[in-house]
Amino acid sequence: MKFLKKFGLTSLLALAVLLSACSSNKPAEENKDAKEGTETTEQAENKDSGEEKVLTIGSSYVYASCDPHKDWNGWELVKLGVGETLFDLADDYSLRGKLVEDYKNIDPTTWEITLKDGLKFSNGKDVTGEAVIKSLERTIAENPEAASMEGSEFTADGNKITIKTKEANGKALNSLVDPHFIICDVDDTTDFDASPICTGPYQISEFKPENEITLVKNENYWNGTPKLDKIVNKLVSESTTLGLALESKEIDIAQVDTETADKLEGDDNYQVVRTPSSRVYLIYVKDTAVSNPEVREGLFKAIDREEIAQDLLKDGIKVSYSPFAPELPFAIGKEDVDTFDLEKSKELLEKTKPDSEKAYTMKFYERLNIPKIATQLQSQFTKAGWNVQAVQDENSKYVNSGDYDLGMYGVVTLRVGDPYEYLNAVFGSEGAANYNQYHNEKVDELLKQMKSEFDEDKRNELSKEILKTALADRMHYFIGNVKVDLAAQSYVKNFEVSPFEYRIISVDTDIEK
Repeated sequence: MKFLKKFGLTSLLALAVLLSACSSNKPAEENKDAKEGTETTEQAENKDSGEEKVLTIGSSYVYASCDPHKDWNGWELVKLGVGETLFDLADDYSLRGKLVEDYKNIDPTTWEITLKDGLKFSNGKDVTGEAVIKSLERTIAENPEAASMEGSEFTADGNKITIKTKEANGKALNSLVDPHFIICDVDDTTDFDASPICTGPYQISEFKPENEITLVKNENYWNGTPKLDKIVNKLVSESTTLGLALESKEIDIAQVDTETADKLEGDDNYQVVRTPSSRVYLIYVKDTAVSNPEVREGLFKAIDREEIAQDLLKDGIKVSYSPFAPELPFAIGKEDVDTFDLEKSKELLEKTKPDSEKAYTMKFYERLNIPKIATQLQSQFTKAGWNVQAVQDENSKYVNSGDYDLGMYGVVTLRVGDPYEYLNAVFGSEGAANYNQYHNEKVDELLKQMKSEFDEDKRNELSKEILKTALADRMHYFIGNVKVDLAAQSYVKNFEVSPFEYRIISVDTDIEK
């Protein structure tokens, strides 16, 4: 294709080959009715009985809704094998068809895709071009994260779909990889929050908001026969509890923190898969709370990334200086950003008084290694003389509301295999993840150029220029990329792990004892 090139991240490919399988869950709550209690107890004892194969996942979060087109709900549904998108990514981040047989670029604003034959929704209805268009249009209408496809026109001719974007978009099809674009039956779904009709190997049978999702196999699945009879995805709010639940066999699989992975690794009763992710830990700075740029510089120079990654987390994260691992062709390195300099931080503390004498609040939330990092950051700020208090919040919604001075956050930055989506969301003036109201006219212009650029090398250079310009304003500080630690009982087979974190369950996932 003239305008579309495969997107390969050579430096991650070698690591991605090591991937094999995992996710997350928790024990059944006590004092449930007898049926629920019995089912959970028997689950660990009778997985090999031939009666029913039930996989229990422990998760650090369960969303309040299962509507695939709103908020981040689609991520959960793809991870659990409920929803599928038109395209997905190979482990080297290259684009490939999932529900699509073929695709081509006609001109800078026009794309044509052909659906695979035999696609079915979980209710048995055929997946048609018209049905797909209704689903795509609903995502664009409901989710701000779908902004890159706003204004697009869709037409269907049988199983062929033509997409005409509002303006030139070099990675339009990559946008459709995002789990927000799960294909569902818009016409026949009566309750999007609890039971959307999708195309994956499993479907929702019961949903308890922010607590538990129960799935059963999709008897109409278009691409094979699901191996499991039931999947239960349960909330386990504390990271340390996930490890205990695995050890007691109350759950079968979970994403765990570094300490738990270290403990379970080498025990033949468990599988521990440790793989690099494009999820990054960062700090948002609220301009109205920390308005002096030299104060922001002083705070940033108090942070020792290497101490956090190596001494605290024992290489549980990999140091990065931007949203992307430094070896990637569109990332920037150590020389382009603020790095640890304790004496310079102290100098700026003295220089910026009385601003530097203020007490600042750094919000964080419970998810894997974030609390440990927040505690270490507070210690590093204190060592340099800054008064920054780390305060745990119930969840990460403080970044949306702006209720912070500094706000810790973790996010997957390459969820569609290309940097533009993340750069635009965080640094674009109208970006969906521009939680600190960042604005830079030069950055906006560079983002506009990047969106319409088809040449891969030019896109990479634009990404670097955007990062250098935006990070020079010191409104964002990137700490490191997460290394995903996934642990499972030894009898769990064929689960998936990927650098973008939203694939776990497939049609082949099984229990074999």
